[in-house]
Amino acid sequence: PAPVTPATLQPHGDEARELRARLGRDPTDAELETLRQKLEAQRAATIGAETERIQALEATMAALKDGDAVSTLRLMQELTPAIRATVRNGEVFSTWFERKTSGPAMDGSAISERNPSVDGATVRFGAGKHVWKVSGLGRADKPFPADVLVVGAGRDETLLSLDEIEATSDVRSLTFQDLTLDCANNYLSDMRSKNGSTIRFERCRIVRFDMGAGGSVMLSSRGGLAFYATDTLITCGYGRSPGSGHLFRVQGVLMVRMERCTVEGPMYGLFSDHGQACYCFVDCSFNNVPKLFEEPAAPEELGAIFERCTFEGLGDAKARQLKLADINPAWKTD
Repeated sequence: PAPVTPATLQPHGDEARELRARLGRDPTDAELETLRQKLEAQRAATIGAETERIQALEATMAALKDGDAVSTLRLMQELTPAIRATVRNGEVFSTWFERKTSGPAMDGSAISERNPSVDGATVRFGAGKHVWKVSGLGRADKPFPADVLVVGAGRDETLLSLDEIEATSDVRSLTFQDLTLDCANNYLSDMRSKNGSTIRFERCRIVRFDMGAGGSVMLSSRGGLAFYATDTLITCGYGRSPGSGHLFRVQGVLMVRMERCTVEGPMYGLFSDHGQACYCFVDCSFNNVPKLFEEPAAPEELGAIFERCTFEGLGDAKARQLKLADINPAWKTD
């Protein structure tokens, strides 16, 4: 833009004519000067806001180029075409979830406040039922452990119950493999901070987020969050309110890519709320889930892209109460 000078801000145009019309007389020099100063302040504020927006966008794109997912998410104020293209490119998007820290192997059953998981840890849970309290991680002055890999003995063998991921710090590369994740009638995550978070699932099953309260959301975000799932089964019916449930509620920035996954209802639908969101589903199956064309907005208006996906079942399918013991008899719950 051209340099701003007092001459370009003199109120001799529309603003001065409007002032004259409202006063019913010619404004005095002092009144014109006051108007000029107000216009100058407004112009400076506009230029300052645009400068901040451009600088934030440049910082975001620099972080994206460096492969720094968490910084990209934290800085991001808008979903640019480059960001949307990243979600559509599985080879590029998967690099966001790569581990960058090497740490110890840990027995998941031994994790406690006195023996917490650490950066780069590989946490292993054997066959059977396990409970991991994660709601206190990454809150207050305790950063969430970075680059944590949580491994089970198979999604039909290992049941891991969480109480809800509510971190207010960055969650850098949290990955779950080969287990059934029990949301225990809570959300899987309820991220309310402006920090960046990345969560990945490989060959997992996710159950019991359909609790019938607060929208029954699997993944909720008010800040920057990226979610990547491959070969994962998301099943409703095991929570206390079968037939409820949404996969995503977005009030901030959320990027989702799911490949070869299955979503089994009945449930309310895929989306509870729509903010800055981009979703890409590839080779996924949706059973007894409302089809996107039955939603108020078209898929592209929801930021959703479907590639080779199938939808089966009925939108009004009868909800059934399922039991975890139906998957594995050793998983009987009270």
